[in-house]
Parts: sequence; structure tokens; C-alpha cells
Amino acid sequence: MLYMVEVGDTLSTIANRFGTTISAILAANVICNPDYIFVGMPLIIPNSNISLPKAGGLPYYVIMTGDSLWCLSQQFTTSPETLMKANQITNPDLLVPGAELLIKAYIVDPVALYNSWNIKEEDCSHINSIWGQQVFYNGQFQWESLGEQAVPYLKHLLNHPCNIVRDSAVLSLGRIGRGEAARLALQQAVDNDPDENIVGNARIALKRFDLVSKWSKRIHITTSQTQLFSAPSFELQYIELRPATPIIVNRWYVPSPQGETSGPGALAVFDLVQVVATGQTGFVPRAGDAAITFL
Repeated sequence: MLYMVEVGDTLSTIANRFGTTISAILAANVICNPDYIFVGMPLIIPNSNISLPKAGGLPYYVIMTGDSLWCLSQQFTTSPETLMKANQITNPDLLVPGAELLIKAYIVDPVALYNSWNIKEEDCSHINSIWGQQVFYNGQFQWESLGEQAVPYLKHLLNHPCNIVRDSAVLSLGRIGRGEAARLALQQAVDNDPDENIVGNARIALKRFDLVSKWSKRIHITTSQTQLFSAPSFELQYIELRPATPIIVNRWYVPSPQGETSGPGALAVFDLVQVVATGQTGFVPRAGDAAITFL
């Protein structure tokens, strides 16, 4: 089941309430310091009959009080050095609670990544969902981890004959979220791309640039029509969120506590978000392959 932390809760009182243990809750949720949980935090209370992945991160993670790069590297099976490079962190002892870390990344050679995207024109029609997920969706976060170093390669890919390559390049620039070179590349896509959907995503990415400059990279923007559920379940009430809706994610990667699916064999995964304009909070579902639907 899912439990939303209330005022006065501790992991000990929550474990006692639901007949489980602190260690079992820690195994089900990304928590570095058991003494620090926050009001409104969604916790998976483990059920021996339902096997779920650990909740709380991927592709990003919101830093909590008590976190350390070493602990987070253990939680996400990576290294402190990789987290530092992917997030341009110079001092590992200065993690700011409330800031956001890119987790779904490993440091790559930009030339090798570019070559994996720069496919032949005749292969455009052969790209299936698995290829699209592994190469172009996952690759967006690799480009983001490279930051401004990625922009010259992505700018060149904006001229590729395959729509999925150009669109993925636009989304990658939107994930980078800052820098004049990246902004100019997105404006190039708005002005020149022949596909209306790609132009629309480039405009959404530019909108995120404007918001990031005023706030921080905690600001994300929906790229498609989606729903905001009152809890992580498709059986509950929801409101519609239009494309280009600014949101802040309070907790990433919350698997359906009932084990609901969002496609054949695909576990439903949600993110706990707050709509910037209204302050409403709720759970936004991911695509069937657990891909997020916002920049």
C-alpha cells in the first residue's frame, strides 16, 4: 500500500502502525537517513504478495536532508563520481535539500553517443519501441549529463532526416534547460523544422528555459496531455493537464502499490507533482515503458 507521511510520523511509528519493520520500509523506498522523512512524502508499505521496485528516484531524485552522494550512489547502483560529473557537482559535501539530481545517466563519449543517433535515412522506418526507448529516450539523459558540451552534436542532429532523431534532439536540449547555445538551437528547430509536433516540443522546451532561468531545474513542463490522479491508481479521480503545463516533482518514481499495469506486462509508475499555477498536487502516470512525459 501507499502511505502519505503525516505530521509527527517517524519510520518507527509507521512500521508499528502497519505491522512491518523499519528495514522493510527502507528496502522499499529510497531513504538515506531514516531520521528524515517529510510531511506528504509517499511511502510504499511493502506487501509480501506484491513485488515492487524501490520507490523514490529515476530519472531524477529530489535531495532530502541527511542525503549524501555515497548513500545515493548505493541506492541507485552507481558511483559518487558519476553523480558528481552528471550533475556538475564540485563539492560533494554541499548537497542542497530540495535540489534535483540527474540519476539516470552515466558519463559517455559524446562522439559515440552522436554516432548511435546518427542512423542511416533508410533505417528511419525500422525504429521500434525498444530501439526508441533504449537509444533515443535513455540517450536524452546522457546528453543532459554532458550539458553544454552536448549542444554542437544535438544542433547537427536537428537536421537529420528521421523525425524521431530530430524530436529526441529537441527533447534533449529541453532537458539541458539552460545556456544560450542550446536556446538558439531550439529556436532553429522552431523556425525550420517541417514537422509540427517537433516544432511544438521545441516551443515547450523554450518555455522551460524561461522558467529555469527564473527558478531552477526543478521546474518541468508536460509534453503531452496527461492526468493528475489523487493517488497512484488509475481507478481514482483525476484532472486533465494540458501540454506545456509547468510542474514541480516532489517525489520521482512511485510504483503502483496495487501492482496495476499501464500496458502489457508493464508496471504502472507515477510521479508525485505539484502544478505551479494552481498548487494542486497529485500523481502523474508515466508511459507504459516508465518513460516520463515532461521535460
